[in-house]
Amino acid sequence: MQLNRYKRELSASFAYALLLVVVGVVAPSFFSATNLRDVALNNVPVLLVSIGMTLVILVAQIDISVGSQFAIATVAAGLLAKAGVPIPLLLPAIVVLGAAMGAINGLLIGPLRLPSIIITLTAEPTESMCRPGSAAINTGSISTGKFTPCRSIKACSARAIREVT
Repeated sequence: MQLNRYKRELSASFAYALLLVVVGVVAPSFFSATNLRDVALNNVPVLLVSIGMTLVILVAQIDISVGSQFAIATVAAGLLAKAGVPIPLLLPAIVVLGAAMGAINGLLIGPLRLPSIIITLTAEPTESMCRPGSAAINTGSISTGKFTPCRSIKACSARAIREVT
């Protein structure tokens, strides 16, 4: 086995191991069971999206609409939960919604042989339509019935913080 062949991978692994040692010395509580559990739970959405993206990249394609589709699914989950859909039915409903959005992209890319970057780029504007709903759900405006559109993400974040505190 030639180590020169894996020079880049080994240097990245060494740098990562060194970073973990430094973090362990500077902030030993980072590796506590509670913190590691919290970090894992907070990153589940990213993990789910990255698993799907890995499969797309493995077949030499690209999908830049995953963020938009994730936002649409999140807004739909919030709206369904607000409408009183039971939690055991909520997850399958959102999975079906995500699968439907992916199937539309897949049908356009696969059989029609259209470039994946073009198809997923055109799916990106759909997320813009969900921003007001997402902001309303995140700020609690749906439950209070007082929704006013945000002019920027910063304004929505500031309003969300005010309403929560």
